[in-house]
Amino acid sequence: MKTNKYLIFILFFTISAFSKLSGRTPISNIEIFDSLCQRAAKNINNFIIEKKLDPALIYIDKAEGNWLLQEQLLKFDAIKLVAEQKKDEQPFIEIHIKELRVDYFLSENPDSLERKAELKITAFLKNQGNIEKIDSLDFALIDQIARSDIDYIKGKHPFTNPQIPQNEQTIWEKIAEPLTVISAAVITVILLFSIRSN
Repeated sequence: MKTNKYLIFILFFTISAFSKLSGRTPISNIEIFDSLCQRAAKNINNFIIEKKLDPALIYIDKAEGNWLLQEQLLKFDAIKLVAEQKKDEQPFIEIHIKELRVDYFLSENPDSLERKAELKITAFLKNQGNIEKIDSLDFALIDQIARSDIDYIKGKHPFTNPQIPQNEQTIWEKIAEPLTVISAAVITVILLFSIRSN
């Protein structure tokens, strides 16, 4: 009989541990930004290959989170990042990060939120007085996350931690709930005084 109890305990423990391990781990906000920057870097590299620029000098503005894009661009051999804008060296690609943000929105399920991460970049090729805009550099990702996963997905950088929207109160929470509590308190006081007076 003891052996059966131990086997049942071990089986239960194994099943619960396996279910915990097989659970979906949420993707952090910084990982999403990294994947969006990776897509942008691929598009910029494809543009460089198409224009036969080797090496391509690139300047990235000092926007928040620009290091994510820099890391992805440095993975390509034909790209050389420059710290300052050097207009005398041609050809030259100038990159401005217009938007790198994540927002949370309420969803139909009160236990989850909709997450929207965006990367918007403006980039120009400057070559011998000509300026050409590089297209297809706006990226977004929308997914659903559990409210309980918020602590796991936020990062240490301010742009990875947006405000969390609160669910709107229902009529029950606004009116009926306080009314019920007040009514119960009044009835309790009346009963106490009526019992005490008898």
